[in-house]
Amino acid sequence: MEIVDRDTEAEDSATIAVLLERAKNGVPNLLATKERIDGGDTLSDLEIADLEEIFERARHMIHVYDEHPEVQDLVAKIMSLYLHITTQAVKNEEALQAPPTVNLDD
Repeated sequence: MEIVDRDTEAEDSATIAVLLERAKNGVPNLLATKERIDGGDTLSDLEIADLEEIFERARHMIHVYDEHPEVQDLVAKIMSLYLHITTQAVKNEEALQAPPTVNLDD
């Protein structure tokens, strides 16, 4: 017989509910950010701070994701979107910092 900690189950259920609500509310903004970044823009300091907070929160919730396969696909898709945004934003920032090239053939 398996012993179930009902407090942990209730906490996990509440956490999952919050995760789903945040995803529902946050994905449109995330997609708008992706479109902007894909267009060559960079992240603001506030957006970078928000991303750091999101990654830190996700790190602390890994046990919930591990124990609840029903949210793993959603979490993976959202984290993939964040990864794309941050990777592209770094490329955009590097392109802005690169010294201009001179074409001597002109």
